[in-house]
Amino acid sequence: MMSKKAKLTAIILAIMSSVVGITGCSNGTVSNNSEKTNTTISSVTLSEPVSSDVSSDSLSEPVSSNVSSNSSSKLDSSKISSGDSSKSVSSDTGSGEVSPSNIADDVNYDTARVTSEQIKAIKAGTSYKDIIASLPNTANYGHNGLRQYIVDDDKLLVLRFDNINDVCDLSGNDLLSSAKSYKYPGENQPKPSDESLLSAYGIVIDDDFISCIGNDGSECYSLLTNDAEIVFEDGTAATKDDISLMRGVVIFFDYTLDSSPPQAHCKKVIILK
Repeated sequence: MMSKKAKLTAIILAIMSSVVGITGCSNGTVSNNSEKTNTTISSVTLSEPVSSDVSSDSLSEPVSSNVSSNSSSKLDSSKISSGDSSKSVSSDTGSGEVSPSNIADDVNYDTARVTSEQIKAIKAGTSYKDIIASLPNTANYGHNGLRQYIVDDDKLLVLRFDNINDVCDLSGNDLLSSAKSYKYPGENQPKPSDESLLSAYGIVIDDDFISCIGNDGSECYSLLTNDAEIVFEDGTAATKDDISLMRGVVIFFDYTLDSSPPQAHCKKVIILK
């Protein structure tokens, strides 16, 4: 028969064994959870690099200045593609558009000034790519199928194309005949009676896109005309369809959207003859 001392010793040993077993299970659970947590964090880090200065709560908020340089690069690219406060140029050259690798990115240049002799030297059947390369770099204002030039400090010449490799069927003399004075054709340019409105004269060079060289040598606007009054110079009613290529227009507008080119919210559009 086991003595009382032996029974007490056996009970104590059994209790100690149970405690050790429980503790071992607890440690195993914590370790597994830690491994799962680390795996999740690594996955997030690989898919979207974020510096250690950004807290987990801030990930869903606008990115702060503590975001790593890799994230900043992504933000800049997003801003450029959206056209926000910067010149927007598509990186897709599959359509045949010229890439920055062979001709400079024209959106960073003001409208180039050329001479009649430079334009006359252009031969019919020359590709637009070669014409552009033969002339000074000029702005396209985010419109890749357009280039504009000031000829002899007097006229606006516009090149339009669907593909940079398209052939221009016009000779230099033909191109010169299509140029138009960029200055308002008269002494008294219409002004809005409402002094809170701004005004500008421009030439329509692509749909509702106008060049305002006469007001500013590097200024262009896309026109927002949904709620604008549109009239001819004599006051008769007109429509958006009458805002045709190379027509002169005077616009009264109250604000512009910060885009490239700026979008002018027109209150009134006067189409010249």
